[in-house]
Amino acid sequence: MTFPLKFTKPPTDIPSKALTSVPYFLERYCPTGGRKPQPVLAGRSVLSPKIELNDYNCTAVVDWLEVSLETPGVHQAVNVHRFLNSKLKDLGSNCTLHVSGPERKSGYRGSYFIVRIQQPNPRDVVPLFQSAILYYKIEDTCVRCLPVSGIEISVDFKARANGNWSRSERDLKRWQIQDLLLRHLRVAPNLTELQKCSPRFFGSKHKQVEFVVRQTIPKLGSKLASAGIRDKSASALILSAYHPPQLDMTYYVGSNQQSVLLRIMDKTSDRRDPGKSVAGKLPENHWRARIEVSLLEENGLFGIPRALGIHSLQDLFRYKFREIRKLIFEFYLPTFEGDGTAKFHEIGTGVFELETFRRGGVYGLDRLHRSLTLAATQTELFDENSYHTQKLGKKGRLVSYPNLNRKVDRALKALETQWTT
Repeated sequence: MTFPLKFTKPPTDIPSKALTSVPYFLERYCPTGGRKPQPVLAGRSVLSPKIELNDYNCTAVVDWLEVSLETPGVHQAVNVHRFLNSKLKDLGSNCTLHVSGPERKSGYRGSYFIVRIQQPNPRDVVPLFQSAILYYKIEDTCVRCLPVSGIEISVDFKARANGNWSRSERDLKRWQIQDLLLRHLRVAPNLTELQKCSPRFFGSKHKQVEFVVRQTIPKLGSKLASAGIRDKSASALILSAYHPPQLDMTYYVGSNQQSVLLRIMDKTSDRRDPGKSVAGKLPENHWRARIEVSLLEENGLFGIPRALGIHSLQDLFRYKFREIRKLIFEFYLPTFEGDGTAKFHEIGTGVFELETFRRGGVYGLDRLHRSLTLAATQTELFDENSYHTQKLGKKGRLVSYPNLNRKVDRALKALETQWTT
């Protein structure tokens, strides 16, 4: 089976019937090594994509790095920017940078600065900030002890350059891997359940924000309403609440008001200068599917970089980037009861697993499973011996997608090598 690729404005150079995901095949779930399946997975079927991941180069980069710089005197951010920018030129660096105050706003005057370097070269970072320490006479500190206040890590998938594909075929392969990332990513639930952090998508030309699982109120008199199931748990049990992401829009998890913001996009443009709002078109041979995450220290608070062990530049230069994958870049395969088309007559909403996955990916399917468990254990909608009364663990009824996870691991390991200085 395949799923249609969704666009707000479908491409015109590829027939609509060809705009589909990679093929999927359904088979009975069997754990590796002949082990007995967990009770929550016993008798279930797993839906797997048929894709040649070796057709894609997968690379990880530090897209930008923020370093905190505290000076003994008062200075204007624009002057600090001029000084650091001139030093970058002296180093022969192609990096760009932006300097702001502690709240990341321009026009700042003071002594506490956040320096954001776009696409940093590890070899340039130490000499750049060493020159700042000397110039501004910052005492009792070393360059490697400077605090890291933010970092953005990106993982890119691009069809191999040596592949014998036409322009249209490359576009389709890029959209298919983007669809795969969207469909199989499940970020740690504690990051998606925060206020205004639920998975959603929008684009600059489409101002409407659409949530993958939209907050939906059960109809008055419905089984859900009568049972008292409300809010997010009710939404996940209503099929009309699910909306598949559009590939020409950006998919978001988290918030720019929080410490974590993740995005998945069709990367065909780039904004190298963080001080400017206009993005430039990339050459076609640089187009790729991208998943990226911004990790920020909140002003005066213990934020995500330090929680992950990145306190300073010294920590960054020996950091095991693979450690963030299970928190941020973890991919799963869906499992179904049978072929996933059975409806749950106990709740009477028409929702079923296969369609939930088609619209909401493993994120939506996991929410459905957990809401079914809630309905089975906290209401009388299901029989007390129902299959859905089983307690769900961290993975729920999902299983790991090992091939994709290993590919991302290898890219993050290569990034570790680049930043070991």
